[in-house]
Amino acid sequence: MQTRYTILFSTIAILLAAIFLRSMLFYTDGHLAPPLDDTFIFLQYAKQICHGAAFQYNTGDSLTTGATSLLYPFILSLGFLSGLGKTGILAFSLGLGLLFLIISSLLIFNIGRRLFSETTGLFLGLLFLFNGPILWSFFCGMETGFFMCIILAVLYAFLLEAEKKKYVWTIVFASIMALTRPEGLILSGVLFGFIFFLRNEKNYYFLIPVGFGMIFVITNYAFTGSLTFNTMIAKSPLSRPNSNLLDIAATAGKYYFYIMKDIFSGCEGKYLPAMYANEQQESIYFAPFSLFFAIIGVLYLVTKEIREKFLGIGALTLCLLMTSFFSLCVSLPVKWHWHRYLIPFYPLFLIFMVSGLSLFTRLVCQPLSPLLTFGDKEKNEKKAAFVSLASFFLLFGILNTLYFSVAYGKNCKDIYNQQMALGEWIEKNIPRDAVVAVNDLGAVKYLGDRYVIDLLGLGTNKAGWAWVNGAGSIFEFLESLDQKKYPDYFIIYPSWFSFDKIGMLKEEICQFKLIDSTIAGSPSPMTVYKVDWSLAHKGDKIYAADNELEGYSLVDHVDVGDVENEKAHHYKFWETQRGMFYGLIYQNEACMYPYLNNPSVVVVDAGRQITGGESMMVHTIPGKGLKIVKRTSIYTPIEVWVNGEFLGIWTHENADNAWTEAVYEIPGSKIASNQTKISLPLHRELKHYYVCFSAYYWFYQKA
Repeated sequence: MQTRYTILFSTIAILLAAIFLRSMLFYTDGHLAPPLDDTFIFLQYAKQICHGAAFQYNTGDSLTTGATSLLYPFILSLGFLSGLGKTGILAFSLGLGLLFLIISSLLIFNIGRRLFSETTGLFLGLLFLFNGPILWSFFCGMETGFFMCIILAVLYAFLLEAEKKKYVWTIVFASIMALTRPEGLILSGVLFGFIFFLRNEKNYYFLIPVGFGMIFVITNYAFTGSLTFNTMIAKSPLSRPNSNLLDIAATAGKYYFYIMKDIFSGCEGKYLPAMYANEQQESIYFAPFSLFFAIIGVLYLVTKEIREKFLGIGALTLCLLMTSFFSLCVSLPVKWHWHRYLIPFYPLFLIFMVSGLSLFTRLVCQPLSPLLTFGDKEKNEKKAAFVSLASFFLLFGILNTLYFSVAYGKNCKDIYNQQMALGEWIEKNIPRDAVVAVNDLGAVKYLGDRYVIDLLGLGTNKAGWAWVNGAGSIFEFLESLDQKKYPDYFIIYPSWFSFDKIGMLKEEICQFKLIDSTIAGSPSPMTVYKVDWSLAHKGDKIYAADNELEGYSLVDHVDVGDVENEKAHHYKFWETQRGMFYGLIYQNEACMYPYLNNPSVVVVDAGRQITGGESMMVHTIPGKGLKIVKRTSIYTPIEVWVNGEFLGIWTHENADNAWTEAVYEIPGSKIASNQTKISLPLHRELKHYYVCFSAYYWFYQKA
């Protein structure tokens, strides 16, 4: 019997893979291409492993964690070790996706069969296979499908081993899960807590998966100096400047409502002609009333286990599902790429949904039982009722699968015609020793094979912090690089940056435009520019206040917008109303202005729009007077506080769309140590709201 279902699910999976592959080849004119540029990030890391440069995106660079998976690049590297080339590895990744899809379908079928019945398990497996987003994720060439497979393996192993309380395979699969994605560490912690506290089994072996997950975290810290993964820095609201718990909680709550009401209820969303993967497609994910039956399934499975005083797979699945939702709501409340960060947990939702369908049909048929002949006929009537109801959801799934097969092909078309075309163009047209700065890291590096700087920070350490702080910090990060690593070319979506406003785009070379964009990060064309560095570091020195600094020497400086410099000086800024800029980065920018009193001097400098105030710790010489020089472009009265003591109001001339430098002198009696805290809140006077622009601070004392 098991062989029969293995053949059935394998055949369906192979046919579905063939449909998706045919769609890809149709839209790409016969070329292999993934639906995501991120796939090439994994392939690049896998290739580097085979070249002895594991975790180095560019050979010789510092180690990075841009793949957000410690394990999966090593799995992909098996394809390179077997001799596959750059294109052949794409076929290998698709083959892996198909293999994991077949295994996953069999796992979820057996979970349903053991929990309910063979028929229920069959429909659970079919609903899993005929789910467009799930299929898309297995064939995207990344770790999503593998992660989904391992989660199901953990559940099935637990289902088999829970009764005897010998959790060998559960622990093995949970350890693999913890190494696959950061969420795997969280889920392994939930699994330990479930066994240790809810089931009251003092089994410390469940700390093993947590330990494997901590290897991931420790490795990331050793590579990057941060506990936060590069992808999380670039994408998570937790990394934004001045994020606060209240705004984060509100955003998480809103995203949770969105997941439940728009995605899982099957009753929301818009019907757009364009298959755009990043928003407004929720209506085609799940059939109407999916959430309703899933809630019934939760109540049935979990309350049954509570009543029997034996928490099992129902309670564990609920714990894993809700923890996954809440962790994503806090860390990654995004709608990108068909919600691919949510997709690994769709099978858990399907388990509850099918459980609810099963219970609902039994409850509906229960009042009719006196009218039916007891025995096989009653059983058959309930089975027929379940099959009829489940068939509605299966039909929706089949149509959903057809839709996503087309969407998959169009997504592959986008990547082939933009990112892959760019990578091949680079390989032919850009000098081999050139440095290229990009906003899409994958194919440009993998196919173009040039030294790249990732402006979003996935493959370039510390760039992610600049990205989340805004355009000004990106400029400061690039300016701080060794001049040998200054980008010769930008390959970017111009709308994402403001390099055109600061004179860095020397020459536009070519554009790669999509006519019908479905998954690209911007509707604007990805454009290749030659970069002009003639104004680099011109903002490091003073131009207008020299005459006031005779006899003084520079003791410190704070380059506002330079994240590393700000960090070294414990720089902080705040808004006049908390949370007013939450989720926005436009308060950080780079400007190219002439000096107000010397128009021949043009300087590019980054800074922050300050609405509340700023503070910093600076190196000083005790007992000596301190002069603060500030570069700014907007007149705003500022209060000066030194070590918590108010000294006065700092005013200066206004310089709209021009630079000016203002000087404020602090008596030596106020400088008591080698470290002095300078606080500069905006002076409100009679006005409620001011904005000042802080670009640079220099600190001078007498020699």
